[in-house]
Amino acid sequence: MECSEGRLEKIITFDFILRSGVLEKLKELGRDLWEEPVMLLLIREFFKDESWVNYLASRIDPNEMNSDFRRLLSGHFKVIEIVSLGPFDLAVFVDFKGGFPNEKELSKMMDDLETDVVNFLLGPKYLGKIKEQIDIFSSPFKSFVDFSIGHAFVRKADKDEIMSALNIAFKDAEVRKKLKMNELTQELLRILDRRDLETFLQPIVDLKERKILAYESLARGPEGSPLRKPELMFKIASLSGLEIELDRLARRKHLERFKSLDMGNAYFTVNLGPQTPLFIEKVDEDIKSYKIAPEKIVWEVSEKTYIDDFTAFMRAVDFLTGKGYNVAVDDFGAGATTFKLASFTNLRAIKVDRLLVKHVDEDENNQFLLYKILQCFYTPGRAIVVEGVETFNELKALVKIGYRYFQGFFFSKPSPALSKSEELGSKLSKIRIDDRKLFNAYYDF
Repeated sequence: MECSEGRLEKIITFDFILRSGVLEKLKELGRDLWEEPVMLLLIREFFKDESWVNYLASRIDPNEMNSDFRRLLSGHFKVIEIVSLGPFDLAVFVDFKGGFPNEKELSKMMDDLETDVVNFLLGPKYLGKIKEQIDIFSSPFKSFVDFSIGHAFVRKADKDEIMSALNIAFKDAEVRKKLKMNELTQELLRILDRRDLETFLQPIVDLKERKILAYESLARGPEGSPLRKPELMFKIASLSGLEIELDRLARRKHLERFKSLDMGNAYFTVNLGPQTPLFIEKVDEDIKSYKIAPEKIVWEVSEKTYIDDFTAFMRAVDFLTGKGYNVAVDDFGAGATTFKLASFTNLRAIKVDRLLVKHVDEDENNQFLLYKILQCFYTPGRAIVVEGVETFNELKALVKIGYRYFQGFFFSKPSPALSKSEELGSKLSKIRIDDRKLFNAYYDF
């Protein structure tokens, strides 16, 4: 039996379609649709991050997007009507050019259309605008949004026929989504089976001492893989029930990489997934098997990972600190969980989320918030690291507030190799600071 939520979505979609006047436009075609049907295309987004999608939708002119989209579709069909169903969900009625296609032609047409539609919506004019807010490699949106396209034939200009076609198009879109998911899951299984992960490294710098404090380890899928970017790879792992396996593989690959490098006195940070409480003893076993001194490792607990049982997670943190490991809160400020962690645990570091840093030189509210974070959470022996520093002006504003430890593209992008200490040291030495104010604690403006 179909769930009520899905049924309600179809009813709302059906209502949008009828109010668009598409029924009248179908009648105006003036031909027998049984012999030459029109087609309903249903374009649906998934993997979407609602807050980003809604934010972008507020900045985009829907009439302009529909006009651009109509031009795109006109390369494939005669467009009868485009109906907006949401920020980037669409229902489109089209007529065929040059006669009704056979099954082979239709299949190729749908594949080509889906490629064009995805490239259009993920392009720089629309969803690609997220690049103005966050910069995650070459195609940032692919981690957050993808699309599937369902289709069905409309053979009669009446409400029942449109509703029937809509049902079929919904199912077709869902099947195409599952096919994409299956392909991605198969790619993840291949990665896990072959241990085909890379470790990238990004330095965390101590501006006062002009040195590298630590290196964060970051997982990457194989070069050329659709799961190259970690956000999508870990999302697929979560949806496929393979999160523990991927987290364990990434952790071990990072530790192997650490053993192969000479980092001097720098710490090595490794992210822990949300399932960590289920295998916390394995974390300690891995460190012992690689013969790594516990004090060299900093385990990062991310604000963005959903913790079902906060008490169990705290026990895991207590277990690690009891074994002599350092623990840090990552993405601090992205939600409420890390405020609990920061307040009640003996943390080695707090890493402030990049969203609080973007354009901080122009945002007095974020300046005040970052000032208060130092004021509330600074203690001797705890590093408060600012993530996502991309510009010199951002850095200057953060230094003025009193921050000392930084990470971001301004200093170095993630790379398979260690940053060259002499090059980074030279860059740090050129940054003028007032050491009296730069002590990783707050001070009065």
